[in-house]
Amino acid sequence: AVEELFRLAEIEVQESLAAVGDNPEDRLSAYVAAMLRLAQAGHSPNRPISLAGAPNVCRQRIRVLHERLMEPLVGIVMALGAKDAQVSTALASGTIQGAVQMVEHGADLEAVTTQTKDFLRQALARA
Repeated sequence: AVEELFRLAEIEVQESLAAVGDNPEDRLSAYVAAMLRLAQAGHSPNRPISLAGAPNVCRQRIRVLHERLMEPLVGIVMALGAKDAQVSTALASGTIQGAVQMVEHGADLEAVTTQTKDFLRQALARA
């Protein structure tokens, strides 16, 4: 079930990114919008997953799936010229995770999406 959430999320993100081309700001907007649509539909792979007691192979698989889902964000952050892409990506991911939680708890999808995109554009322009 967890792998399926990641698979669906990866497809949604890739389709969204393919639709907007190579402009990093457009790609950032598409990535954010895709992740928040997934949250609204109840398909977000960002929900906390308890791996306590899970076999090491399961923990490693989740880590790999998470990294694959993050790869586009890493590329976007690098294309936007962040001085430290690792830190900037982690901060962008945390912002998106916060927005996901808001949507999962009933916040307006459009408003949260717009505010998250604006916030990240401004933050990454200074990174």
